[in-house]
Amino acid sequence: MKANSLNINNLSGKAFYIEGEDTYWGDYAVRFFAALVPEEEKAFNLKVIDQLSSLEDISDATQTSPFFQSSSVVIVKDTKYKEKEYEKGIIENIIKSLDGTYLVFDNVSFLTARSKKLMEKIDTSYLDTYDIKKLIIKDYNIDGSAADRLIEYAGRDMARITTEVKKLTAYKQGKKISKEDVTELVANTAESAIYHFSEALALQRKSQALDILDGFIKKGTPYSHLLAVLISQYRRMLHSALSPKSNAEVAQYLGTKPFAIQKAREIARKYTKVQLKSCLDALTQAELMFKSGAVPEDTAFKMALSKLIMI
Repeated sequence: MKANSLNINNLSGKAFYIEGEDTYWGDYAVRFFAALVPEEEKAFNLKVIDQLSSLEDISDATQTSPFFQSSSVVIVKDTKYKEKEYEKGIIENIIKSLDGTYLVFDNVSFLTARSKKLMEKIDTSYLDTYDIKKLIIKDYNIDGSAADRLIEYAGRDMARITTEVKKLTAYKQGKKISKEDVTELVANTAESAIYHFSEALALQRKSQALDILDGFIKKGTPYSHLLAVLISQYRRMLHSALSPKSNAEVAQYLGTKPFAIQKAREIARKYTKVQLKSCLDALTQAELMFKSGAVPEDTAFKMALSKLIMI
């Protein structure tokens, strides 16, 4: 179950494990389970285990009879604990004996595939663009194109999206947030990462460049989006290398900021103009291939990447 779908009516069983990279939704899930215990009963029926001495700590916490009539909740947050050899099977036994207690594991590393099969997963990975867009349009006065750009700039990180949209809301003082507002006032995380990727390639730090791209892929960033951002970056670099005009003039022509051109010029100096043209050609050819249906977008992207690495 995705964290944003959590509801007391659709919980399955009593044991859950939270897993995913978006800390916003991870915190949301923990708050949801903690809220199952009424405020006046939390001192008795809510137990949060930040550090384990052994897995028996979980057994002790779950076997304590809850005070009052509400269920008790035990949340285990020790992400560094390693299961000991003699503890194998303890978690499974704890889960099977749960009675009147919700047991929640928050991104811990000691759960086995066997124990996970006895629990329901609360997925806190990044939501897709469509779902995020619905949420922020529902909660904030922002138009659709502005929401799309904000999601792109924040790399689908809900914590950052929420922070930025609150800032924009305060800035607009009740007026609708536009695409131009986002462009002007929000730093583009994706562009920053792509800048570091192209710099790493220029310096022949190929493993670093691949690590940066791996971060995008783990977030579920579409290959088509990566291609588009890379094309934009290498186009800036080529124009910056070819044009004698100022950063501000090139930025105005390309519809970006002078600082982006300044950075593009710094990296472009590490390439020849022929190399930059070859990089851009490889990327635009890959985009054309998947848009025409000749190859899937992931194949097109990997073809372009292999050429970039070789240049």
